[in-house]
Amino acid sequence: MIRVVVAVAVATALLATSLPAVDSARADRTAAHLDGEMARLSAAATSLVDDDDATVSGVPGARRVLSVSVPARSWTAAGVDAIRVGCRDGEGCRRPMVGYELDNGRQRRVRLDVPLVVADGPLVLRETGRHRLTLTLTRRDGSVAVVVARE
Repeated sequence: MIRVVVAVAVATALLATSLPAVDSARADRTAAHLDGEMARLSAAATSLVDDDDATVSGVPGARRVLSVSVPARSWTAAGVDAIRVGCRDGEGCRRPMVGYELDNGRQRRVRLDVPLVVADGPLVLRETGRHRLTLTLTRRDGSVAVVVARE
């Protein structure tokens, strides 16, 4: 009987000491995945501006379609509160960015070097799974911009 009690106590202690490491590894893995998604989005927007010609608003122009994956919380992935594409509230889109926030509070934001337009404020992806985004190069008010929309 004592052996069983000692075995349960040791197993509980081992589990309690390993869970923080599992949680940290889960957050690191999810952050690495989302960093890759942000890099793909940034590269697509940059290649539109660098490699294609803008058209006037209303005329179909160059575009890229991306599939962005938001992982579900599991033993191998941390939960994602949101992925945001666009401008922070009140900045008037002078500093477009893409960023994410994990459910443990870890955040990352990357400033984009291309002019970005998102209708109705930043595009926020909260649901897990794949989201298709369309990036379209356009000319508005004499300047070139990348318009981001969810399909």
